[in-house]
Amino acid sequence: TILRRQGPGIQELKRYNTKDTMVLTGHVSLELNEWESYQACCVDNIGIGLGVFNRLRELGHSKVFAVDVRGVARNQDKFVKLRDELWWKLRERFEERSISIPNDDDLIGQLSIIKWRPESDGRTKIESKEDMRKRGIDSPNDADALMMTMFINDSAYRRPREWDDEYEEAYQR
Repeated sequence: TILRRQGPGIQELKRYNTKDTMVLTGHVSLELNEWESYQACCVDNIGIGLGVFNRLRELGHSKVFAVDVRGVARNQDKFVKLRDELWWKLRERFEERSISIPNDDDLIGQLSIIKWRPESDGRTKIESKEDMRKRGIDSPNDADALMMTMFINDSAYRRPREWDDEYEEAYQR
């Protein structure tokens, strides 16, 4: 999944079904070339994503960041892994109503199915993909793409003042 977010809104969501690193890299590279002024591109560097990240950097895309969600959280007092922290940041954006998503059943379904629990030490743990598979749930690729955008601190995440109730309501449907 390639997800383009600008400030609080998803601008574009594209899905590709390939395990070919170079084909996927080609899709991402084309998108980055079209976007021109992008601030950051976060790539999941687990599995096929590592090859995509390396090739994008080799192609000169300097604002591409490898995100290993298995790594330690930035706030280790509250979260077990980086993945847990990024998912929680995304959750907070929804609670603050400072994010808008398209009316896309797959994305909405993926975002709403993920569970969390407190660990015995009080830190937050997001349900693993393995546990999701045990529940018969596929990998939430679209939701993961949105979660990855939380890796970059974004001052543009403020809710635009010009949003009126009608505009906001349309994005919540």
